[in-house]
Amino acid sequence: MSRGKKICPKCKTECGVRTKICQKCKYDFARTPQKVNNKTNRRRKKKTDTPSGTWVYDLPPGMPKIQKPQPLPDGPVDNIVLYEYCVYNGFGNAIFEEIPNHKIADHVLRKKWQKAHDAMHEAWTYLTKYLEKAFNNE
Repeated sequence: MSRGKKICPKCKTECGVRTKICQKCKYDFARTPQKVNNKTNRRRKKKTDTPSGTWVYDLPPGMPKIQKPQPLPDGPVDNIVLYEYCVYNGFGNAIFEEIPNHKIADHVLRKKWQKAHDAMHEAWTYLTKYLEKAFNNE
């Protein structure tokens, strides 16, 4: 079992630790007392490379596990590295904050990336101006 996971006793599906109800069989973890085995449930003092957000562990059943990607290279980024980075960090965050379009090796994707960045910036500007007006009119 992966760290940050628990196994549903009813259907044996791997679930995130904060999951209250198994999505596959609707088993309610909160209503059923869990057996505690002190030997296997001791906290290990082991330095790991775990992400700061636990959302990575709370994936629906059947979804692939998300691995932490390698740091981005200094030069151009290929589509596979870019995909892994987006899956882990979030697509919008990668476009808007993390990866500038000039770092993308694929020239077609580079143009689409810039369009997406510009559209996100425009939407964010509109939203913040709307909220400023709403708060100033109170």
